[in-house]
Amino acid sequence: MPFREESRRPFKAPCACGHGFVRYYKVNEINEFGQEREIETPLEFHCDYCKQHYYHLPMPFTGGSLVPIGLSFPKKVPDLERKYRLTGDESFIRSHSRDVIEAMIEDMETHKFLARLSFEPASRYAYDWYFLHKRKSLKPMIQTLRRILTNYDSIQAEFLKKKPYVDAHDARVEEYNTRYHEVESQSHYLRFDFDEQQYQAEQVGLMGNSEQDQSRTYHGDAKYHKSCKVDSTGHYWANLHIEKCIDPHCEIEKPLFLTLKEKLIVKKYLCKCIVCGQEIEAYSSDFEIRYDDGRGYYPAIECNNCRRSTSFEAKTMEILLGFGLSFAREYSLDGLVGDSGRPLRFDFAIFDPSSSDDGGNSRIRLLLELQGPHHYKQGEYDEYGDFIEDKENSSLRAKARSEKQLRYDCLKQQYCDEHGLALEKIKYTDSSYDKLEERITGILRKYGFESNGDDLPF
Repeated sequence: MPFREESRRPFKAPCACGHGFVRYYKVNEINEFGQEREIETPLEFHCDYCKQHYYHLPMPFTGGSLVPIGLSFPKKVPDLERKYRLTGDESFIRSHSRDVIEAMIEDMETHKFLARLSFEPASRYAYDWYFLHKRKSLKPMIQTLRRILTNYDSIQAEFLKKKPYVDAHDARVEEYNTRYHEVESQSHYLRFDFDEQQYQAEQVGLMGNSEQDQSRTYHGDAKYHKSCKVDSTGHYWANLHIEKCIDPHCEIEKPLFLTLKEKLIVKKYLCKCIVCGQEIEAYSSDFEIRYDDGRGYYPAIECNNCRRSTSFEAKTMEILLGFGLSFAREYSLDGLVGDSGRPLRFDFAIFDPSSSDDGGNSRIRLLLELQGPHHYKQGEYDEYGDFIEDKENSSLRAKARSEKQLRYDCLKQQYCDEHGLALEKIKYTDSSYDKLEERITGILRKYGFESNGDDLPF
């Protein structure tokens, strides 16, 4: 389900020489389920001189800079091995001699209060302490200084062992900073503004050309949901195959707050469950992943006769949707069955839209299995969905289920090996959203999904 362009907005900034400008577009894209994303186009140079003498260096949360060709910012801040890093006490004695520490203690014991300190090192140390610990009492500061003073010789000995490495590291950092500032001083920082003139000029050619706008039949004060912009027919949603659109202008009411409701125009589809075959009518506005504290993540619509999606699976769906991939959940393959003769199903099958089999169906490019604790441990799930491990191996039922699960996992792997299908397994320890997104992104890169606008936004 590749993303397609929905709209674009131009942004413009003066170039480095001041005689031209550079421009890029923020492009809004939408897929067949109404999920949207925003991408930025490469920078366009509208200045012959800057195009020949500068290149664009993107930077997070900014427009980046134009850097002279032949120059580059140093890539990495020099690091120091952990074993050579100074402890807090070692850093302190690096800049404070024994005499200075004794004078700091004397000043604190004499004046009693932070605001009355007269010795500058003592005053600076006290205010730094307050900033870190939010405590103005001098007593713990004096205790810490006395401890350092008592152990001064041993602390200094450790510091002197590390000093050559620390000094060399400091020199590398200084060299890094010098080089960074030299390149920065010769680069041009870009400040972009919305290009209203260019935007209006481009809109002139688009006015009146939208077939969708021309074909709409408006229903009073109801507004069109964004999912009306696309046709989801022929795609999968969770365990549903979307067969056909049976009403392109269906009016529904969506609850907003208390008794308030919003009138929406959506598409109504006829769907069929790929597991049990039940036919279900679904609104296009329900092709989304939702969240609440009780259920976690969940699809707004799926077959209720079959196993409901877990939060782990729903998060995976949302991530795959964000990448614009065509996939199905609970997917079975010919010839792969369990003990009862029923098909063994993969959690996710990801399709290749550019390749089809003899029947005209998209070929499977990758299979994903989300493996909960029951794939690795013996035990059972309680009524709340929590896995209770049977550490004593006392439950015969739990043991039988564990052995069966392992056998089915082996059957799936063997089937994929024999049929040349790629299978990746994601462990439950990676089920947090950030870890899961990182894991899936790595898998997709591994199998060659490219940043061509149809697969991944890399």
